[in-house]
Amino acid sequence: MVTDPVVTLGKLPLSELLALVLATRHLFATKDFSVVQPALKGLYNIIDHLPGPQKALLTGVIQDVIIKDGFGSRPDIFDQIMRAVDEKRRILVRFRHGASGSQAMLDPLALSFKKSQLFLDAYAVERKKRRRYRVGTIEDIVFTPFYRPEYSESE
Repeated sequence: MVTDPVVTLGKLPLSELLALVLATRHLFATKDFSVVQPALKGLYNIIDHLPGPQKALLTGVIQDVIIKDGFGSRPDIFDQIMRAVDEKRRILVRFRHGASGSQAMLDPLALSFKKSQLFLDAYAVERKKRRRYRVGTIEDIVFTPFYRPEYSESE
């Protein structure tokens, strides 16, 4: 019988936690972020209960394997977008040079996948219409003190 090495994180063997990270990374093949989001939040919930060095190790693995490699996003930008969507906060987004103009005031609505890339679906305040922005092109996010209003389907 083959057993896991002595290395464990919390009560789970390291190999099982890494398998969870890799499984979550491959969930984006469903092209449905509503499936990926709870799995990712579950991983972060597990991490929150780990001691410092173990927390840092697994957080780094998640950021590298899922967020950078899987979603094509910087971890800090991804976390800010998730927060803005969850809190329904209006944000000012600056894009990398040459991507969707230089900046836009957005009311984030949801994250979604299209052609294996992660996008932010948002209402562009100045353009007065919904648009889709590739998360990998976002350079910086500034939170405003405003919350997004509820939009009708036609907007």
